[in-house]
Amino acid sequence: MLDCSIASGEFTPSGFQIFRKDQNCHGGGVAIAVNKNIEATEIPMQLPETEALLVELKIVNSKLLILVFYRPPSSNDPHLIPDLLELVTGIANSRKTRLIVCGDLNMPSINWAEYTVPTGDVPQALLDSVADLNLTKHIHEATYVKGNILDGVFSNVHCIKSIIVHKPLLSDHYIIDIETHLNVKDDERTERKI
Repeated sequence: MLDCSIASGEFTPSGFQIFRKDQNCHGGGVAIAVNKNIEATEIPMQLPETEALLVELKIVNSKLLILVFYRPPSSNDPHLIPDLLELVTGIANSRKTRLIVCGDLNMPSINWAEYTVPTGDVPQALLDSVADLNLTKHIHEATYVKGNILDGVFSNVHCIKSIIVHKPLLSDHYIIDIETHLNVKDDERTERKI
């Protein structure tokens, strides 16, 4: 859980800036750590009760929006995640930029291989939203020690090169390592006369 009792320096590597939204009374808190060499700005969202954070990265000649969120397992609101996805997809489309969405879905009943759920409005609303917004799902293996896919990674365009899921260190959730196709350095050569 991430709350005001935990200083950013306790979990942020040196050379990184941290964006965070601490937990409310029911959640886990979210954070995004960005290398200080990358220009990053938090984008305010009009969903105050949602543990979600949206950050825009300026990378060479393009931009990338990254959304992280936490959905409490006790949440029965079928509109929570679909509304959030619709909001950030709209922001990404209006800015004509790439979007990566990462979050703790806490929906173990979803069969991601077949895009089905046995029962329930909440998981079905998420599946419908992912399809309606044309988001690509990138996690295909368990992200939780009990063998479920509880965490999701989605994108609106092909910008993810690879995802590696590592065994957990201090949590019951696995570590998700995402590599993108985006260059963070300007590879343009400067012409020089010798």
